[in-house]
Amino acid sequence: PLNLTYWRTLAVPSYEYGQTFTAHLKSLVDEFKIKADRIALIGEDIAVLKPIMQGAKDDLVKLGWGGRVVSEVFYDIRAPDLTPQATAIKGTNPDVAFVISTFSPGIVMARAMEAGRCYPRTLLGVDTIWGSPKAITALGQELYDRVMQRPGVFFPAYFDERAGVKMKSIQDFVARSASYRTAKGYKVTE
Repeated sequence: PLNLTYWRTLAVPSYEYGQTFTAHLKSLVDEFKIKADRIALIGEDIAVLKPIMQGAKDDLVKLGWGGRVVSEVFYDIRAPDLTPQATAIKGTNPDVAFVISTFSPGIVMARAMEAGRCYPRTLLGVDTIWGSPKAITALGQELYDRVMQRPGVFFPAYFDERAGVKMKSIQDFVARSASYRTAKGYKVTE
């Protein structure tokens, strides 16, 4: 009943974070032919997240998709209920939603999306909330499964160039962390 088909998470710093959204969205469109005619950008109204959203918007424009953004919602991180915002987003009928949030406000948004029955077919979220195991504790397993674990693709693209995104900041981090990862026996994607 939720009709969510694809899901990926993103993790890159600042402005590049938003660029990663666009790169992943384009890869989903190219590879899976998903519909992305109507895009919602959803995030907290805090300074640290605004460059991320700007990166997404700028790259959507470069791609020629700037006119596809049907809603852009920044919400107050202190709001105890975000159901009106989720309802407004639902009213724009997005094919794709990009949700960027820190943990606690993200939990409030997840509950609001459930309460408002706001289930965009494709959801690209950040791991802070959408991919965090802590979300199970905060939401309970049943709600977590309905909101966070719908069928589709879950793709945490931290340091994995198979995601099709090669960003200098990530490449630099991978290079700097090589000795640590080797000592711990971690692969790049861990």
